[in-house]
Amino acid sequence: MHALSPTLRGALNMSLPFMGLMTFILLWELVVWIWSPPDYLLPSFVTVAARIFNDWNSLTANAWITGYEIMLSFVAASVAGVLGAAALHLYPRSGKILLPVLIFVQITPQISIAPILFLWLGLGLLPKVVIAALISFLPMLINSYIGFRSLDADVIDLARSMHVGRWRLFTHFELPSALPHMFVGAKIAMTYAVVGAVVAEFMASNAGLGYVIMVANGLLDGALGLASLIVLSIEGLVLYVLLSVIEGLLTPWQIAQRRGVNSG
Repeated sequence: MHALSPTLRGALNMSLPFMGLMTFILLWELVVWIWSPPDYLLPSFVTVAARIFNDWNSLTANAWITGYEIMLSFVAASVAGVLGAAALHLYPRSGKILLPVLIFVQITPQISIAPILFLWLGLGLLPKVVIAALISFLPMLINSYIGFRSLDADVIDLARSMHVGRWRLFTHFELPSALPHMFVGAKIAMTYAVVGAVVAEFMASNAGLGYVIMVANGLLDGALGLASLIVLSIEGLVLYVLLSVIEGLLTPWQIAQRRGVNSG
């Protein structure tokens, strides 16, 4: 049996997500056709698509608000995670101070402290960003820390034999080596930031896709709720793809290595 050509393999790989999406839509329509649930429970995909088209201006306006919250919380979580990982790596004794705090953050459901944050910080943008950043912080810190410690021991020995200083070793060797791990953490943090922002909007908000979903549920408007959910999913996917593009620009060797493994 002959192996597929690279062009055919690439076309097949690009078509698989589209085929999966079409299968999901067909199953959705099949369920609606067989069981005929009321629209407030499960409207047809055609109904939801028409609602997206009719309410496009309102949905996109709320999507911008949610996207702004997601990006702020993601940037805050990424900066805090990288700085925290760098502190743990460069100053191991700092772990004795930071570790209890990190364990506390890990075992405490961030959603449970949301009412306290809204009480302290009000009902504006800041508490939503803080909640989403707390939810997405740990994946960035853990993966960054693993990345900083992933540099090959032979490279470290070579750098030390060349009398490379500690800061230069970190910036020129350990940081570039950690970038692939950091992007793994960033992708996880991005998905968590989406969840955190929407959950924060559920709890206290007057705008955003999470707010629209809550309003739709209160009005038993299933089409609007699912339309908002689809727009939110598309928004999250766009942000994830954008992060993957940035990863490809900053770590081209990693992408080439993955392609080599896949082609092999």
